[in-house]
Amino acid sequence: MRTILNNIANSFRASFRNGKFYGVLDILFRLVALILWVLTVKLLLTFMWEAVFVIKINSERIWWLVYSSMSLVMVTLLAYTAVWDRE
Repeated sequence: MRTILNNIANSFRASFRNGKFYGVLDILFRLVALILWVLTVKLLLTFMWEAVFVIKINSERIWWLVYSSMSLVMVTLLAYTAVWDRE
């Protein structure tokens, strides 16, 4: 747990190395990226929910599940680099 907290603290300190103005802008960018990620994940999970419980054709169900799963992985990787892995 301490390692995770140290990584978070170091990540936020890295935001302010170029000054307070750039640090605040970097924090705002992270918040916007995090909000967009949450909204996108909510949409993709809705697609997956409807694929399981609404769609009756198995080929469409499988397509939506695979498509949503792949999109979820890619969006999460992009959000990781935008929110967490900042230098």
